[in-house]
Amino acid sequence: MRTDLRVRFVILVAILYSTFLVSRVCSQSVTNSNNTGYPPNAVIQGTEIESVQITNGNLHIEIPIYTSKGRAGLDVTYKFVLDNKGWTFSTQCSQGVCTDHPNTDVNSNVVLTLRDPLSTHLNSKLTSLTCGGVYMYDLKSNVIFTETNGTKHHFLPDPVRSAPTIASCDGTFSTYAQTLYSDDGSG
Repeated sequence: MRTDLRVRFVILVAILYSTFLVSRVCSQSVTNSNNTGYPPNAVIQGTEIESVQITNGNLHIEIPIYTSKGRAGLDVTYKFVLDNKGWTFSTQCSQGVCTDHPNTDVNSNVVLTLRDPLSTHLNSKLTSLTCGGVYMYDLKSNVIFTETNGTKHHFLPDPVRSAPTIASCDGTFSTYAQTLYSDDGSG
């Protein structure tokens, strides 16, 4: 029993050590290969501290630091969170030679990260559409909400425009919407 705990501890330390060597760069999409936390489509095996997402091999570690009971089940929790699948590859080609570069996701937990109850993030890409040099409206794409445990939710429609009428030069097939919905069915 104590040997199993020591082995788990050594493995955990090795994973944490190797994770600190990864650089942080931005990526732009949520796919099953880089889905982290506890997404709705995940098959998860493990304990309350560490778990593995069977569908993509993500090792998710949550180490609680401090918890205080809150009203109506809204507890205040501080924890360290780590995910080993918060990265993707970007391919760059130059003069007929292509290379892949690893990139970490925005707000990912590839490095052991302290998370508090307010550590949620809403990210998106914003571009302005112009026709003949005249500003028409803004296009927002890749809207992603990241929970405190690292779970990411992509929202639809994508892209969404800020004006109800579509410009004749808009080739993005954008949609006007005031309400966005997560494409994983979580809300």
